[in-house]
Amino acid sequence: MITALATQERRATPIPSFQTKVKVYQQGVHVHLFGINEEQQIISALILKRADNGLHGIVSGKMKHGETILTAAYRETHEETGLIPLALFDTGKRFSIQCNKYEFHVSVFSGLIPHNSPIKLNYENTDYTYVPTVFSPCHIEIIEQRKNQIFCINKVREMYQAMMN
Repeated sequence: MITALATQERRATPIPSFQTKVKVYQQGVHVHLFGINEEQQIISALILKRADNGLHGIVSGKMKHGETILTAAYRETHEETGLIPLALFDTGKRFSIQCNKYEFHVSVFSGLIPHNSPIKLNYENTDYTYVPTVFSPCHIEIIEQRKNQIFCINKVREMYQAMMN
């Protein structure tokens, strides 16, 4: 039986978007979701196909004013998949994405969901698939997300095992 896990929210001061003459700075989240089976083993990764560019990626989005990064990760996961994760772990990994007039400061999360859960996609994605965790990085076509995938699967296994002990 799969049970919900509580994750303690790390208090972070949300950074609302702000603008200078050159750039707009915003905070965002990337959430790598991993499926666990009835025996509580992590066996798959959820990969989404983006509607805007047709690339395969993960749950991602911007923080809203007044949200913490953990709240934004839960909200984005629910909006894009229709699921509420059993647990979300802040991996501690941060990076920036540079665009023309935007700079996104992204926090990376790993989350657990029941393997093969039915997904309710919103308008941002057109398809999804569960792939074995061993092969999941090669299915992600967005370079920064692919780099983080291996780190996230190792981190979520470590954090999950610590939580279960």
